[in-house]
Amino acid sequence: MSGLAFRRILKLKTEASRSARRVRSRGLTAIGLGAFLVLSMFAHDLANAQSGISFTIAIRPMVNIGSSEHPEVGDLTLSEIIDTKTIAAAQRENVVRLLSAVALSDRPLVGEGRTFTREGLETVVAEASRRLEAAGYSVEWRIPGRSHVLRRNEFSQEALLSALRVEFERRCERCEVVFRRMDLPKVVSADDVASWRLLMRAERPRGSFAIPIEFDLVNGKKRTTNISGQVEFYAMVPVATRALPSGAKLEEELKNGSLTIERRNITHAMDVAASSEELAAGVAARALSPGEVIWRGVVRKEQVVRFGDPIRVRTGGETWSVSIDGIAQGAAAIGETVRVRVGSGQKVISGVVKERGLVEIE
Repeated sequence: MSGLAFRRILKLKTEASRSARRVRSRGLTAIGLGAFLVLSMFAHDLANAQSGISFTIAIRPMVNIGSSEHPEVGDLTLSEIIDTKTIAAAQRENVVRLLSAVALSDRPLVGEGRTFTREGLETVVAEASRRLEAAGYSVEWRIPGRSHVLRRNEFSQEALLSALRVEFERRCERCEVVFRRMDLPKVVSADDVASWRLLMRAERPRGSFAIPIEFDLVNGKKRTTNISGQVEFYAMVPVATRALPSGAKLEEELKNGSLTIERRNITHAMDVAASSEELAAGVAARALSPGEVIWRGVVRKEQVVRFGDPIRVRTGGETWSVSIDGIAQGAAAIGETVRVRVGSGQKVISGVVKERGLVEIE
């Protein structure tokens, strides 16, 4: 090969090597530039996201959970002692939902309180922070030295009437309560009342009433006064539409129209009207007049066994039974105990009346 040809070949190899290096360099630069752009975009998005959901949550040093917004049962949760105003409106509902799953303690009853120290709250806040971070939130906490939670029984005319109605209904079975007059007590401002309670008597009032009401004030003092008024009680009761003899079967009389169910004022009644179950199993204990209410006191169970009646006495278990004949030695209704003379030896045993003519030894 001539020298000229050799120099040309060497020049071509050199130029090819330089071209290859330029191509590799441009490729690496493009890759690096692309990676840089991707990371920059990610960092920008991350910064924007963090700046959009970063906020501060403050725990309140004093909390009243006596309003109707707070339940009376279950656990007291972290969501109930925070100041939600520091949370953006768009995120508030979700944050409160997450914090409502973080329990603090059992829920205080009316008039009770719970006090949480900073050290105790920091442990709870750590758990809450993990829940919030998992949901993509960045939160800074403001924790007071102590946080006191009080369940106040808020005092108002509506709350007082509601409490009275509940107490009166407990003392009058199946009754409708109608207030005719109410004299509200004169006390300090409702804002000064931490809790209050009615000091009810066991019996229900017959018309007029005066009931003590005790207040626990926020300053630690107590005050007692009276609430007075006029109340009436109404109920659906069985009423005789005609004269009924003693021993009349009340369920049959109800079916044939001799008894009816009416709404009556029973404010001054000293007895309770007979229930449908008592009518079904009962008879009139005495003669009844037209328009007379059927009270429990004028109803007795129908005696299905009388002295001298022939009786079948039965005993046994799930897979066997033995019965013997006897003679009743007294009178009894279904479910009552009666003595029965059995056998030729004049032996007397006791059993429960299950139906007419049948006594079972349990």
